Amino acid sequence: MLDREFEALRLRYRPTQIRVLFVAESRPTGGTFFYAANSHLVRYTEAAFRHAYGFAPLPLSEFLDAFKATGCYLEDLCPEPVNQIKTHALRRAAWKGGMAHLAKRLAGISPLAIIAIHKGSEPYVRQTVEKAGLLNVLKPAIPLNKVHAQMDVDLPKLQQTLIQLMRSSTPHAQPAK
Repeated sequence: MLDREFEALRLRYRPTQIRVLFVAESRPTGGTFFYAANSHLVRYTEAAFRHAYGFAPLPLSEFLDAFKATGCYLEDLCPEPVNQIKTHALRRAAWKGGMAHLAKRLAGISPLAIIAIHKGSEPYVRQTVEKAGLLNVLKPAIPLNKVHAQMDVDLPKLQQTLIQLMRSSTPHAQPAK
């Protein structure tokens, strides 16, 4: 898939009003992509939503429609994949370089919450969010755990964050027991 195809797919799922903005490090190398419904992150996010909100499993394409309908959106700090960069200094430089990209994406939105999905890149997300005047809605980052040589989202942390968001933004909704 070409960069413009990834971007067109991302924009297809952009809600009119972004209520919760998730910020990942970047799309992964290898062609997988959250909005193509073929990445680890989309599977873990669907599972976290399912457990937090108590709905039955959905095909991932239907989950993406529901994700959009609830005002959730995923952006990337970096416009190009960086997960293949093994040297930490070079990866930090890529994160720093991605700040301008994220700043453009933050312009004109006023989400209720912003959640970084990667502890390492969180300081760069934080700096960008602060410059955009949105620091008051930044939530703690959801860490990724290395399991079986791949990065997995900390599912319990993501579920807990979703439950807390639901309680604070929709007072009549109750999380799944």
